[in-house]
Amino acid sequence: MVKECPLSDLAAKVATVRDCTLKVVGYDKGVFDQFEDLLMKLDHWGTEALQQELEVHTLCGPQLATQHQGVLKGYEEEKRALLSN
Repeated sequence: MVKECPLSDLAAKVATVRDCTLKVVGYDKGVFDQFEDLLMKLDHWGTEALQQELEVHTLCGPQLATQHQGVLKGYEEEKRALLSN
């Protein structure tokens, strides 16, 4: 469940699991306070990661798209050459 979960949705899924767990199990408040702190940090890190991803995409997107097109063109040329032999 967690492996395939996008980072932006992870905190909400963890909060759901936590809420269900609290209904079923007795808990130590200190442990869950630490857990809450970790969730807040995770949320903060996720936000930072998304912002950095956007910055990279904004700065490098056109170059990456050009390189991607070059790779695809090279692949198609190589494929045509191999298939024609």
